[in-house]
Amino acid sequence: MLDSASVPTYLSELPEVMARLAETAERYKVEWLAPISEPDKYFGPDAANQIMQDVLPRFDEFDGKLVWQVFDSVQRLDLRGYDVAGLAVLGCDWDGVGEMFDTTISRVVDWAAADGVTEIAHVEFGCVNNANTPSAAIANFDRWLGATSGLSSGLIILDSPRSAPNGQSVVGTWLEDWVVGYGRDLGFSPG
Repeated sequence: MLDSASVPTYLSELPEVMARLAETAERYKVEWLAPISEPDKYFGPDAANQIMQDVLPRFDEFDGKLVWQVFDSVQRLDLRGYDVAGLAVLGCDWDGVGEMFDTTISRVVDWAAADGVTEIAHVEFGCVNNANTPSAAIANFDRWLGATSGLSSGLIILDSPRSAPNGQSVVGTWLEDWVVGYGRDLGFSPG
């Protein structure tokens, strides 16, 4: 969470920043935009709800889809007015059946349905570290995608740079094989 002393300054400057972000996104025909990534992580759920609802009017002229990218709130988030409920599922092989991401996905799907948000997308999906057990990571990925497949409109795979400590890159790894296989299952052919 942000230092509470810096939050008032941030909030006072937010309207101008959001107005310019909306203008820039519209000018360049951005298709998807998350005004603030994981606001529940940085502000807590109550402030995140307030902030995310307060910024909506700044995007009235934006023709793309607005994404609320959720971190992992247990407390109910207000997704009304957003087009896509975005998930940041970065558990790889350490988060098992019934643990954090299973419950987060379930909650977000329920909140989205209650708030009229018809699309769910994995806007950060993958591993932040090398998987100790790729087979466990693959089982998790398959389960997490299965939990959203009926509502899912997107999947953005995290590709950590090879220079990052313990970074899990995609190219040349089991993760590339999984991504390519998933794409083939959806009818895409790698170029």
